[in-house]
Amino acid sequence: MQSILNIPLEHLTPGMRQYRDIKEEYKDCIVMLRMGDFYEMFYEDAITCAKELDITLTKRGKGVKEAPLSGVPHHAIEPYLGRLVKKGYKVAIVEQLENPALAKGLVKRGVVRVVTAGTLVESNLLNDDNNYLAALTQKIDGVHLARTDMSTSECAAGIFKSLDDATAELARLGIVEVIIPQSLQVNTELNDQLKMLNITARTVNDAVYTNHNLQGTKQAAGAVAALLYYLRTTQFREPSINKVEEWNSTTHMFLDRVTLKNLELLSSVETKGSLYSILNHCMTAHGKRTLKHWLSAPLLDTTTITQRQQKVEALLQKSLRDTITNLLSKTSDIERIVSRAYYAKLLPKDCAALRNTLRVLPQLSMCTQRLNYNITHVQTPFLLHHLNDPIPSTTKEGGMFTSNANEELARLRTVRSESKQMLADIEQEVRDSGVPTVKIGYNRVFGYYIEVPKKYEVPEHLERKQTTSNAERYTTPKLKKIEHDILNAESTIIQLERQLFDHLAQDIVQVSIELKQLAVELGELDVLCSFAQTAQSNRYCRPQFGQFNIVNGRHPVLEQNCEFIPNTVSMNRGELMMITGPNTAGKSTVMRQTALILLLAQCGSFVPADKCSVPIIDRIFTRVGAHDELVRGHSTFMVEMLETAQILKHATPHSFVLMDEVGRGTSTKDGCAIARAVAEHLVNVNKAYTMFSTHYHELADLGQSPNVRNCHMAIKETQGDILFLRKLVDGNTDKSFGIHVAKMAGLPQSVINNAEKY
Repeated sequence: MQSILNIPLEHLTPGMRQYRDIKEEYKDCIVMLRMGDFYEMFYEDAITCAKELDITLTKRGKGVKEAPLSGVPHHAIEPYLGRLVKKGYKVAIVEQLENPALAKGLVKRGVVRVVTAGTLVESNLLNDDNNYLAALTQKIDGVHLARTDMSTSECAAGIFKSLDDATAELARLGIVEVIIPQSLQVNTELNDQLKMLNITARTVNDAVYTNHNLQGTKQAAGAVAALLYYLRTTQFREPSINKVEEWNSTTHMFLDRVTLKNLELLSSVETKGSLYSILNHCMTAHGKRTLKHWLSAPLLDTTTITQRQQKVEALLQKSLRDTITNLLSKTSDIERIVSRAYYAKLLPKDCAALRNTLRVLPQLSMCTQRLNYNITHVQTPFLLHHLNDPIPSTTKEGGMFTSNANEELARLRTVRSESKQMLADIEQEVRDSGVPTVKIGYNRVFGYYIEVPKKYEVPEHLERKQTTSNAERYTTPKLKKIEHDILNAESTIIQLERQLFDHLAQDIVQVSIELKQLAVELGELDVLCSFAQTAQSNRYCRPQFGQFNIVNGRHPVLEQNCEFIPNTVSMNRGELMMITGPNTAGKSTVMRQTALILLLAQCGSFVPADKCSVPIIDRIFTRVGAHDELVRGHSTFMVEMLETAQILKHATPHSFVLMDEVGRGTSTKDGCAIARAVAEHLVNVNKAYTMFSTHYHELADLGQSPNVRNCHMAIKETQGDILFLRKLVDGNTDKSFGIHVAKMAGLPQSVINNAEKY
């Protein structure tokens, strides 16, 4: 693929030289150059876009000046942009900087924006989730991270102990693009992890990270500086960031990406199989984003948790909750509307949506007073009151505002409407002069005209303007004046309405701080209503905080799909519960549901149990399966050991640990030895609350320790068959019932017979 940068200048037309100059500056971008009604790409960019966008590859010019060409219509650019950035491309948008009709020679053009996966604000290219861009660097004290969602202007920064912790946060938040210094390009571990997480990496000069003169930024100032630099150089304006929040707050439970995946908190391989899908009754985009944040960052502060619980309890009153959710359903995505206003991407429908949102606030505020929940008051921008309903989809043709919005707008519309009546009067005057057939028409070439069939005589004051095959067209000084008034009024109205729209966008930005705070409040209220609806529909109880005792706990997801048998789980501080029993007996389900109940409790939600008291947990660790780490070239057993090492290194007496079948990836002798040593370390060193499932019945003797309790999943044997009772009971079992399970799975009877014999 030949690059335009390698083409001799004498083989390039003036237009191609202009394209080449831009490509020289933006080598890492696909350059989309506006030419009339199209954005056009040339040479290597044309070939790339033809392939990636499935559009026609053609050519321009002849001989040595022949250039590969592809293009997309300017009015339909968004879906093409979305497809390119999702595939990891950067796109430089080049606009015409002067009116082509007035330009002398080549039209002046320049880059107005560089579009990447992490810098999208267009509503058509985003879903309800956050679209995060991050900046990362490594220092002596850890990994420095900063993140922002340009579509909502949220920004946070913090320092993480290790690369694993940092990438865990990138995974938790679904970061789509990350900026790293050039010096980290050689860090294969970082690059492998980013690739595994499907995060696009961009490099910038290390010097970008040295600008620490940022007011209000205490942590990871260099990462914040890199983030701001990247936004300035891609958007050509100051970023819309009011403040930088603390990231990695000590008020939240840290969940690594392994735990997020094993517990299927936000997504699942099954349809609607995640915890999020069960709890998501949210009516707003703010609420859906907030719910994901809360589930992936449970609280450590009981005061805040209790405040959430109290509001959930009040919202169990169905009539109040239904009123609030009905009002919330009439609100729109305020954060993104504000951001689009700032980045000049605002649409008329956004303004109408904001107006409708602000209209419901008084009634919503009255409802939330009963919850002791205050809604921020926002001064509605004047022009929002004067939007037309329905509102046009674009700003091109006017019609966005009522005449009350502006005196000049009202006057011009009066001129336009009266002039049209004057046209009708002229038509009638000619008809009254003895011409029975007459009409007034208009075209862009000749303007307004009076058309009379050739067979009729016309009054002398009519001036001939054009002859057609069947009629003569005339004008008069009066008609010329009316034409001037109408055409000027129409164009002036459109121009004035665009100015008013720009003023409205600026007015929205002026109250952006209040609007963003309102968005946070609406999102939280939405989640609290969602928690209450789930609690009422699924018979959840309000958890208390203290001793570890879950009575008849249930798995919040599985209970929706099958007849579910609840289980009671009680643990002492520092206790390890050694759970034996066959596969499919329900060990993993009991372990996972216990972790999910702990997590839900610390989110402020009610929980699926008859009664629940739990301690505050600082971290939840899970060791279940190998998942995607296999693509990094590690064996299943190596993945198991790596994850186990992380747990043993980081678990504390306030942690909750799930260990499922440790040691199964190697020989029985080695596996049993490792499992025993790991269990002893968890009891004697980590002293965490631990549920440890195993097929190694030899580990039952650990139950002689005061901090180890043997349990098993109950099985009923009848005439050589087994029935899984799905109940966790005290005591160990010395049977795995593996052959029974194989028989239930349908292995040939001859295989079963031989297995029993062996």
